[in-house]
Amino acid sequence: MAFFKPLLRANRRTGLVFVHDKGIDMQVRSCKGRRVYWHQFIHSADIESDRKMDHLDIPRVANWVLVIPAYQCTTRYAVLPSVDSTEIDKMLEFELPNIAPYNTQPWAWDFSVIGQQEDGASKILIVLSPLSIIDRHLINLLSLGIKPQVITTSAMFHSLLLSEGKTLPDSNSVGCFFFDNDYMDFFTIENGKVAFLRGVRLKKEFCEDTRLMEAEIKRSLSTIKEHGYIGCPDAFLTISTNNSTIKFVKIVEAALGVSVKEIEPTSLYNEHLSIIDKLPALSSDHNFSSACPKAQVNLLPKHLKEKHHQGNKRRQMALHALKVCLILVLAFLCLKTNIRRKNRLLERYEQRLSAISPMAEKLQFLQQQLAIIENQLHGGVATLDIISELYRVLQGDVTVHYLSIEQDNKIVIRAQARLLSQAFDCISPLEQSDYFANVKQNYANQRQIQDSVLIDFEIVANLQNVNRRKDTK
Repeated sequence: MAFFKPLLRANRRTGLVFVHDKGIDMQVRSCKGRRVYWHQFIHSADIESDRKMDHLDIPRVANWVLVIPAYQCTTRYAVLPSVDSTEIDKMLEFELPNIAPYNTQPWAWDFSVIGQQEDGASKILIVLSPLSIIDRHLINLLSLGIKPQVITTSAMFHSLLLSEGKTLPDSNSVGCFFFDNDYMDFFTIENGKVAFLRGVRLKKEFCEDTRLMEAEIKRSLSTIKEHGYIGCPDAFLTISTNNSTIKFVKIVEAALGVSVKEIEPTSLYNEHLSIIDKLPALSSDHNFSSACPKAQVNLLPKHLKEKHHQGNKRRQMALHALKVCLILVLAFLCLKTNIRRKNRLLERYEQRLSAISPMAEKLQFLQQQLAIIENQLHGGVATLDIISELYRVLQGDVTVHYLSIEQDNKIVIRAQARLLSQAFDCISPLEQSDYFANVKQNYANQRQIQDSVLIDFEIVANLQNVNRRKDTK
């Protein structure tokens, strides 16, 4: 149960690690993204020492996201004749030696699709960071017991907050300045995607001399004009920290000559929509589908991405297997319940059948008698008519003591006579009658009674229906 606990949606939290020159700022936010569940700041000197392990108790979360400043990255643009993210990834991997600014060191890189041209080609923003910087961050976090699944830039992170929070102005392109004590990021958002990214590391002289900051702001705008892939922003806003030592908004307005909207970072977390489900999706396989163009950047090294993808696939397979097992168990329980219910119904029906079986035999006998009577009525022959016809046709010395009418219109007559010739003489009169046909004698037995002799005989005949008798006449 401890293994599946982080996967439960009601218990999901996301850990955020923000990189600064003075150290790292670690936060754990709840699943709704409205409050900080846990917060810890570790100075750079403490990261290099072993004192951090004595007092640090990091809570368990579902995903860790590492946010690095933009000055630790560089960007490139490309136009590729494809819209499928998987094909773009393969093309860029092949062209990376030509795209990287320096071939003397390895890079951690990723891309996002920022738009499409009229001919259908995709405009790609490539974000690169030296692998030595990424490895240093990973080593520091692994020493704390943290394994980030996503490494993104502050611009990508705050653009996601701005898009989710519905705080962007109604404009096609928005320029955003993010200021912290030791760095400044400038990025533009077009149609909800980061189209331009540039970072500046702020030293002491930058913070004290406003002319240097104005120069960096104007340099960012001039860099945008040099690129033909993106346009100049129509509106501007700033995201400044609460502990800013200078009036950053006034500096930006003085450099741009337009009014700038100011947003506090804490207000972005107070929106109703959650960002917790968006952040882990930066490294998911969903970003590599042609139906959803890749819009976020994950600078995690490729071997760690593949390892993370394999782990996700194994977890998904385990969850699917667990779901299948659960469905099979439920199906087995339902089948067992239905079998028990069926057995109870069969036992109840058997008891009812055993109770009504004597009555059924009587009813069957009565049904047969009624069928005989019905056949007689339909044939137009009544029992009294048959008896009357027998006494009319037979001789006076012949006595009928048994008469039976079967269901198949057969009649059995048992009678007595004084002479054997009288028993045989009964056949011809019966055949000449309109009521009988196929008259046959089964037996004729002689029986001695005191001084006299009696002949017992049986005659079988077919009873004719009314239409046949009329046709015969």
